[in-house]
Amino acid sequence: MRFISGKFGSRKLIIPKHLPIRPTTDIAKEAVFNTLNNLVNFQELSVLDLFSGSGSLGLECISRGAGTTTFIEKNRKCTQHLKQINKLLKTEAKIISTDVFKFIKSSEYKFDLVFADPPYNLEKKHYLLLIENVIKNILKNDESIFVLEHYKNFDFKSIKGFFKLKNYGDCSFSFFNQKSG
Repeated sequence: MRFISGKFGSRKLIIPKHLPIRPTTDIAKEAVFNTLNNLVNFQELSVLDLFSGSGSLGLECISRGAGTTTFIEKNRKCTQHLKQINKLLKTEAKIISTDVFKFIKSSEYKFDLVFADPPYNLEKKHYLLLIENVIKNILKNDESIFVLEHYKNFDFKSIKGFFKLKNYGDCSFSFFNQKSG
């Protein structure tokens, strides 16, 4: 994994092979962040990285100056990795070890930018639940953005709040906000 831009730009971080993850490729991550550069100012954003895994997306936001970044990850090996990276980079990210669906249903926190990279074998009904709860409970306001990484065969264009789709190989990124689309 490498940082694309910001204070850690071009720096590489080694991801342990024992982590049960499917990291976002550098090419896909760079393309998503190029899209986001036209939509947000990363300075002082509150960021949430759901199904964090390696933390690649949230860490890129930290590198670009995000104000607060919170990682939600249930797997203990991944949360341990995130804590080590947090210490190595001297960041103050929050790392919460819990189930994403429990967090988004009852969280009192709101965020400007939310990423979710759930396992590709997640059923479509769970993707729909994820989208609904993030838009309803987690986004801070109408300008807040939710970026969902998913297998290219899923189509979420008909969901209220959808406004952009980006495809990169087998993965796609659907962009949502609270507006009607």
